[in-house]
Amino acid sequence: MSLEPKENRRGIILLAHGSRDPEADEEARGLCRILAEARPYWEIAAAYLNREPALSEAVEGLLKRGCGRIEVFPLLVFRGKHAREDIPALIAAEKAKRPELSLVLHPHLTRLTGFPSLLLEAGDAAMEPAH
Repeated sequence: MSLEPKENRRGIILLAHGSRDPEADEEARGLCRILAEARPYWEIAAAYLNREPALSEAVEGLLKRGCGRIEVFPLLVFRGKHAREDIPALIAAEKAKRPELSLVLHPHLTRLTGFPSLLLEAGDAAMEPAH
């Protein structure tokens, strides 16, 4: 089934590893809520590599919400097998199923602009003397 985008809205998928720990998955959903509040014009969804919803389900959900372009951000710190092989394969499969969709894979966290600065700021804050 091919879903044509109703609008040219942009979607964001936060693609996490997934966990059996419900608190870990709640953090991913909480991050989606924080981003949605900060950018109400983004359509945001969480997806997981080893649990539901999977990437394909998140893509389908965003298509139903009118997204014609979807940005996928892997919530993985380093370039391990998932970032190097598994996620690009999932993206390729989604593109093959839905050629009308613009699906963009972004780099893992350590390759994102600003990530080292974020760690430096957190380190500086941790080193400040307690009052």
